[in-house]
This record gives sequence, structure tokens and C-alpha cells, in this order.
Amino acid sequence: GRFVPPAIAEKYKLILPPYPGTSMCVRIGKPPQIDISALRENYISPEFLEHQVEADPLNQFRKWFDDALVAGLKEPNAMGLSTVGKDGKP
Repeated sequence: GRFVPPAIAEKYKLILPPYPGTSMCVRIGKPPQIDISALRENYISPEFLEHQVEADPLNQFRKWFDDALVAGLKEPNAMGLSTVGKDGKP
């Protein structure tokens, strides 16, 4: 069978696509049974107000990064950032 020797197809009971070119990927074995919701981390922090912002954005980043390190987060370099205009909209 296409790219898969017949002996391998028989040994692993592979079911190949019926037509050449429809798919060239074959999974050997069952997919892992993982509850992906258990992998989620909940990152909750208090509100962040304008008067708390450092004037220098690099200093602000350093403060955030240091806080994340001290908190023992699994991924201290992971973050999300959003900005808004004067009207409060993105």
C-alpha cells in the first residue's frame, strides 16, 4: 500500500485511504486518551489600574516578569496583552 509496506499494513491492521492522493497520513495505534481540560491553568490576578503602570514600559515588563517568577508560575514568560484607545475600545 502507498508508502506503507503491505507487511506493516497487515501487522498493524491499518486501513488505508481508498484512493491515492486522498491522504498520506496513517495513525498506528489509538490516539492517546488525554483530558485536555486538565492541562489548563487558571491565571487570575487583581485588576490593573492606570495609576499602577510604570512610566517606562521596559520597567513595567521587568516588574511583571519578576512577579511571575516569584509566584512560581509554570510559564512565567507566557502572557497576554491588549490595548484600548481613549474611548476604552480595542
